[in-house]
Amino acid sequence: MPSNEYKLTKNYCLLLKFLRTPFLRIVYLRDFLLFQIYIRSSDADRTLASAQAVVMGMFSAKESINSTSWLPIPIHATSPGFPDPYCKVTAIDCPLQHRLEDETNKDEGNTYNEQYKELFKFLENATGIENFNFEDADSIYNIQREIWNGLVDKQPSWINQTWPQYNNRTTMDIIIELNNHLSLNQANSFEKSKALTGLTLYNWLQNMMQATEGKAKQKMLLFSSHDGTLSSFLYSLIVANGLTVPYSAAIIMEVYSDDNSSRSQVELYYRNETHSNSPFRLYFPECYDSCYVDSLMGIYKNSVLESLDDMYQYCESNLTACNPTPKASKSARSQTSIIGIVLSTIFISILYVQ
Repeated sequence: MPSNEYKLTKNYCLLLKFLRTPFLRIVYLRDFLLFQIYIRSSDADRTLASAQAVVMGMFSAKESINSTSWLPIPIHATSPGFPDPYCKVTAIDCPLQHRLEDETNKDEGNTYNEQYKELFKFLENATGIENFNFEDADSIYNIQREIWNGLVDKQPSWINQTWPQYNNRTTMDIIIELNNHLSLNQANSFEKSKALTGLTLYNWLQNMMQATEGKAKQKMLLFSSHDGTLSSFLYSLIVANGLTVPYSAAIIMEVYSDDNSSRSQVELYYRNETHSNSPFRLYFPECYDSCYVDSLMGIYKNSVLESLDDMYQYCESNLTACNPTPKASKSARSQTSIIGIVLSTIFISILYVQ
């Protein structure tokens, strides 16, 4: 497997192994017909590669290439340069979100610039970044990604320097902490997450309703996306834990029918440990166990945006769906659904399993 951050790594193989566990009843997916599966990706190489790898792992042609029952599964992607409100939300220009993120970073920056002023002065000299401050932590965070991918010998010695005044943590320990704050500040409020993934949440809820009403022709909807989208989506669901989404994480949402009720129910799980096959149970707000699908519509009624134009309006943008000019951000169950992350890529799917 390639080892740089833009390619797939062994962490991804571990996620694929998890997706094949009995917990998800993946064995039934082999019987799906082509028209029952819809796969969508952002236009990034790594998300397209992620989607292809999942298709290869879950719907392998190895044993059925000579069988007329097997067909290649198409992967859909948004045209380059066009807004993608489902897989690449942080690339859509949203003045409201940018302003709120800047305000949060400024407030936290006042604290961290004072707290770590000695470290920042050192990093200014070590990196050549003038007036190194809180927001510059993102500039050198890629060093940690290289370390995770085995490029340890090529790193400067100062990354392992310990700082007694900061509880003997290393330079990279502190950079990771600061970068986590910067990453979460993209969407860690109701307004920011609604601006970014309010439309994504609406789409999810609509898909679930169509499934429970028997109107969904697909049994599996898969979205290969980015960590910023997943992080914001967790805040939209009001289940975020205040931690960045790690590599090869997965969120699993199961929608199932209860024989004792005519109403479909939903359960939510989060696999956020690369080497674990046991996801953590999460709970929707106002639900102490499983939650009825129609209840979710009420719980999140103020968190959703119903169209791209609604998203632009909420974002205080001058764009419209007819004239989009996207700008990169600076920074026994009858249905089942899954959301997950691969590397810095999200892998989202909704499964409808009979």
